[in-house]
Amino acid sequence: MSRVLLLPLCLMLCCFLQACEQGSAQKQQKIGIVNINRLLVDSDCGRAAAKHIEGVQDSLREQLTSLQKEVDGATKLTEKEKKAREDTLQREAQMAYARMQAEQQNVNNILNDVLHRTVESYRKKKGYDMILYSDVVLSFAESVDVTSEIALEMNKEKVTFTAPAPDEKADEKKGEKTEDKKETMDEAKKGSDKVPAAPKQEKP
Repeated sequence: MSRVLLLPLCLMLCCFLQACEQGSAQKQQKIGIVNINRLLVDSDCGRAAAKHIEGVQDSLREQLTSLQKEVDGATKLTEKEKKAREDTLQREAQMAYARMQAEQQNVNNILNDVLHRTVESYRKKKGYDMILYSDVVLSFAESVDVTSEIALEMNKEKVTFTAPAPDEKADEKKGEKTEDKKETMDEAKKGSDKVPAAPKQEKP
């Protein structure tokens, strides 16, 4: 009788010990959380990237503003010539937008590379099992937030953002357009400078 009662008790004890071991293994996992948005603000390379993008935007905006002033100031051109100027301005705006998109993508690629290398190095050095983005975690304790530590590690990386190289073909086309524009303006100026000849008076 005692053996019959002892067997279920042993089975229950084994299940309990196994559950405790699983729970202990889960508690031993070391997990860190990183806030990407805060990381871009706190790290030196994140601030440098934002400053670089702002500089590129200002440069392109200045170029387009200059072209717009030229179009608005061309009062002595024919409608056809003015339409050509407006088409040129539109093409330049499209090129500027494409260049801005390409530069933004280039900066993002550099930041992602630095971030992934830094996080992986930090994880191995500190013995973390995994480091997650805060966007994919519903709730977490502040004690597992390693954003500040990752930012300090990223500051050790030397990252330089340079202005994109100019497109030689685009520059050639731009030079041709500038010459054409200059010739058109010269012709318009010559036309405006011409004084109509006085009508000949017939002798009585």
